[in-house]
Amino acid sequence: MDYENCSTVPFSGGQIPTETGIIVMPKNTKQSSPNVAKLASEILRDPQASEIAKRLAGSTLAQANTPKQTGVKMEEEAGRVLQSEKYSDKTKILAASLVSQSNKARGD
Repeated sequence: MDYENCSTVPFSGGQIPTETGIIVMPKNTKQSSPNVAKLASEILRDPQASEIAKRLAGSTLAQANTPKQTGVKMEEEAGRVLQSEKYSDKTKILAASLVSQSNKARGD
C-alpha cells in the first residue's frame, strides 16, 4: 500500500499528518526495564528527590509494561538532563531510558 498520499491509515503505531499525506509511525515495542522501573518507583517515594527526577520517574513508570513512548517535551527534557553535569547518576539513568524509548522517526 502506498502510504505517502493517504488521508488515513488504520495502524496501531500512530500517524503524523504532513503536507503530502500521513507518515505511519511504527508501534513502540520498547519498555522500561524492571530495574529502571524499580528505580523510578523509589525516586517517586523519595521526599528528597528533585522535581525533574520525579517527572522523569513518572514518565518511566508510565512506559513500563505498556506500548507508550516518550513524548516530545519529555524527550527534550531528558536530553537536557543527559547533557548537564548537575544531575545525579540515578536521574540520568531515567533520562537515558526515556530517550532510548523515544520515537526514532522524530530524530530523522
